[in-house]
Amino acid sequence: MTATGEATVEVTSEADPLGKSRSKMNTFDGRPGSGWVPVTLSPRDDDAAAVSTEASTDRMDLSFTSPQPISLVCAVNGNAADWVSYMRADRARTVELRLGDGKQEVMRRTSLRTLPEHELQERQDIEMPDPAAWWTTKASYNRVSLTLLDRYLGSQVDDPNTGEAIDTPTRLVMLAEVEVWVDKQ
Repeated sequence: MTATGEATVEVTSEADPLGKSRSKMNTFDGRPGSGWVPVTLSPRDDDAAAVSTEASTDRMDLSFTSPQPISLVCAVNGNAADWVSYMRADRARTVELRLGDGKQEVMRRTSLRTLPEHELQERQDIEMPDPAAWWTTKASYNRVSLTLLDRYLGSQVDDPNTGEAIDTPTRLVMLAEVEVWVDKQ
C-alpha cells in the first residue's frame, strides 16, 4: 500500500458480530479466485421479501497507522477465477465508500458493474468522494470503509452442450480484490 504506513483490516457484519467472515484478507492477495466472502446469505424466491427488509450490512474497514493521500480505490467484483464461478457467486451492486481522518469523513455511494455469461470481471474504479470543504491541503485519510449495500444475485450455470444444470448459485457475495492506491509523497 505505502512505504510510510501500515494498514489493519477489520470486517464487520450484523450477521457476524465476532468478525469471523471468511477470507477477509483474501481480497488483498492479488488472486482473482479468492476474495472477501461476507457471511450474509442473499435472499432467494419466497424468502426474498423477509430477508431484504432485515438485510445486514457487511463492511470492511482499513485503518492506517498514519494518514495516507489515497487517490484511488478499485475492486474486482465477484469470483473471477473462471466464468462458472463468476456466474454462481453474487456480486456487489452498490457499495458505500467512506474515507476519514479521525475527525471528519466523506462518503460516496457507487454502483458496480456485472458482466454477462462467459465474461469475467476486471478491476473497476470505486468513485472517490470529493474532499470536504474544510480540507485546505491534499486530503489524507487514516480510515477507508467499504460497505456492501446491494448485490447482483448469482445464477444457475447450465452445461452449454446439454442444457442441464451443472452448478447452483452460492447465495454469497464475493469481492475478489480491493486495491487502495496511495499518491507518492
